[in-house]
Amino acid sequence: MLTLRSENQAGGRHERIVQDALVALDEQSSEFGFESAGYMFTPRPPHLCGSLPRPTSIAMHSRLKLDWWKDVYLNQEMWRIDPVYRATLTTTLPLWWSYDARPRLVVGFEQNATAQQLHMFQYCFKNTGVRSGLSVPMHTAFGGFGYIVFASRAPLDELSSSGKLCEDSLLAIAHRFHHDVAPSLGLLETSEVKLSSRELDCLSLAALGKTLDESAQILSLSRSTVRFHLRNACTRLGVSNRMQAVTRAAYLGLLGPTF
Repeated sequence: MLTLRSENQAGGRHERIVQDALVALDEQSSEFGFESAGYMFTPRPPHLCGSLPRPTSIAMHSRLKLDWWKDVYLNQEMWRIDPVYRATLTTTLPLWWSYDARPRLVVGFEQNATAQQLHMFQYCFKNTGVRSGLSVPMHTAFGGFGYIVFASRAPLDELSSSGKLCEDSLLAIAHRFHHDVAPSLGLLETSEVKLSSRELDCLSLAALGKTLDESAQILSLSRSTVRFHLRNACTRLGVSNRMQAVTRAAYLGLLGPTF
């Protein structure tokens, strides 16, 4: 079964590519006791206030009843409180999680789960039987993030008995999956970003460590005008702050020799 939700779908051929890749991912993970393989990703970085952006791509291949993945997780905005989704921001290594690990849910994290997060995991367990799993964080150069998830009805102790071998194997195939399906889900980060000359000037000076006041003096602009151009650049580049904008613009080759 495949459940796919993407803002960037490009027809049946791309859907088949993703489905075939998910089937292979599910088959490879089954030797470690997992019963489903899923994928969730957003090309947008977290907001400055710390809130998480809505996932743009969600897919799942499973032998279990997992319709909630699209219908509930997205529509009831469970992604806002998902502790695994938030935990992917803090590491690139695989994350074990389980309903059995209450009150923390995500293994190795000191912070206890909130009542909402516990209710979310309870809902999943009650309606699908899924109680444990391993998630591999995905990160891109421009701040996009998400995870590949392998889930099971088995207790955590049973799943994690293979330890590092399981983690290393699933880490490798998860990153290969992300590399293979990114073009089909429209997740490739391209250089089709157009910045005005003033936005580039302000970004270039920010890249050199200039403050708003220093940039304003160099460009003979007001401080507020420099801030305005930097905010516009952030919007065009799809990032949350000027340092992310500098990083992305430099990566795309927009800053030229100045950077």
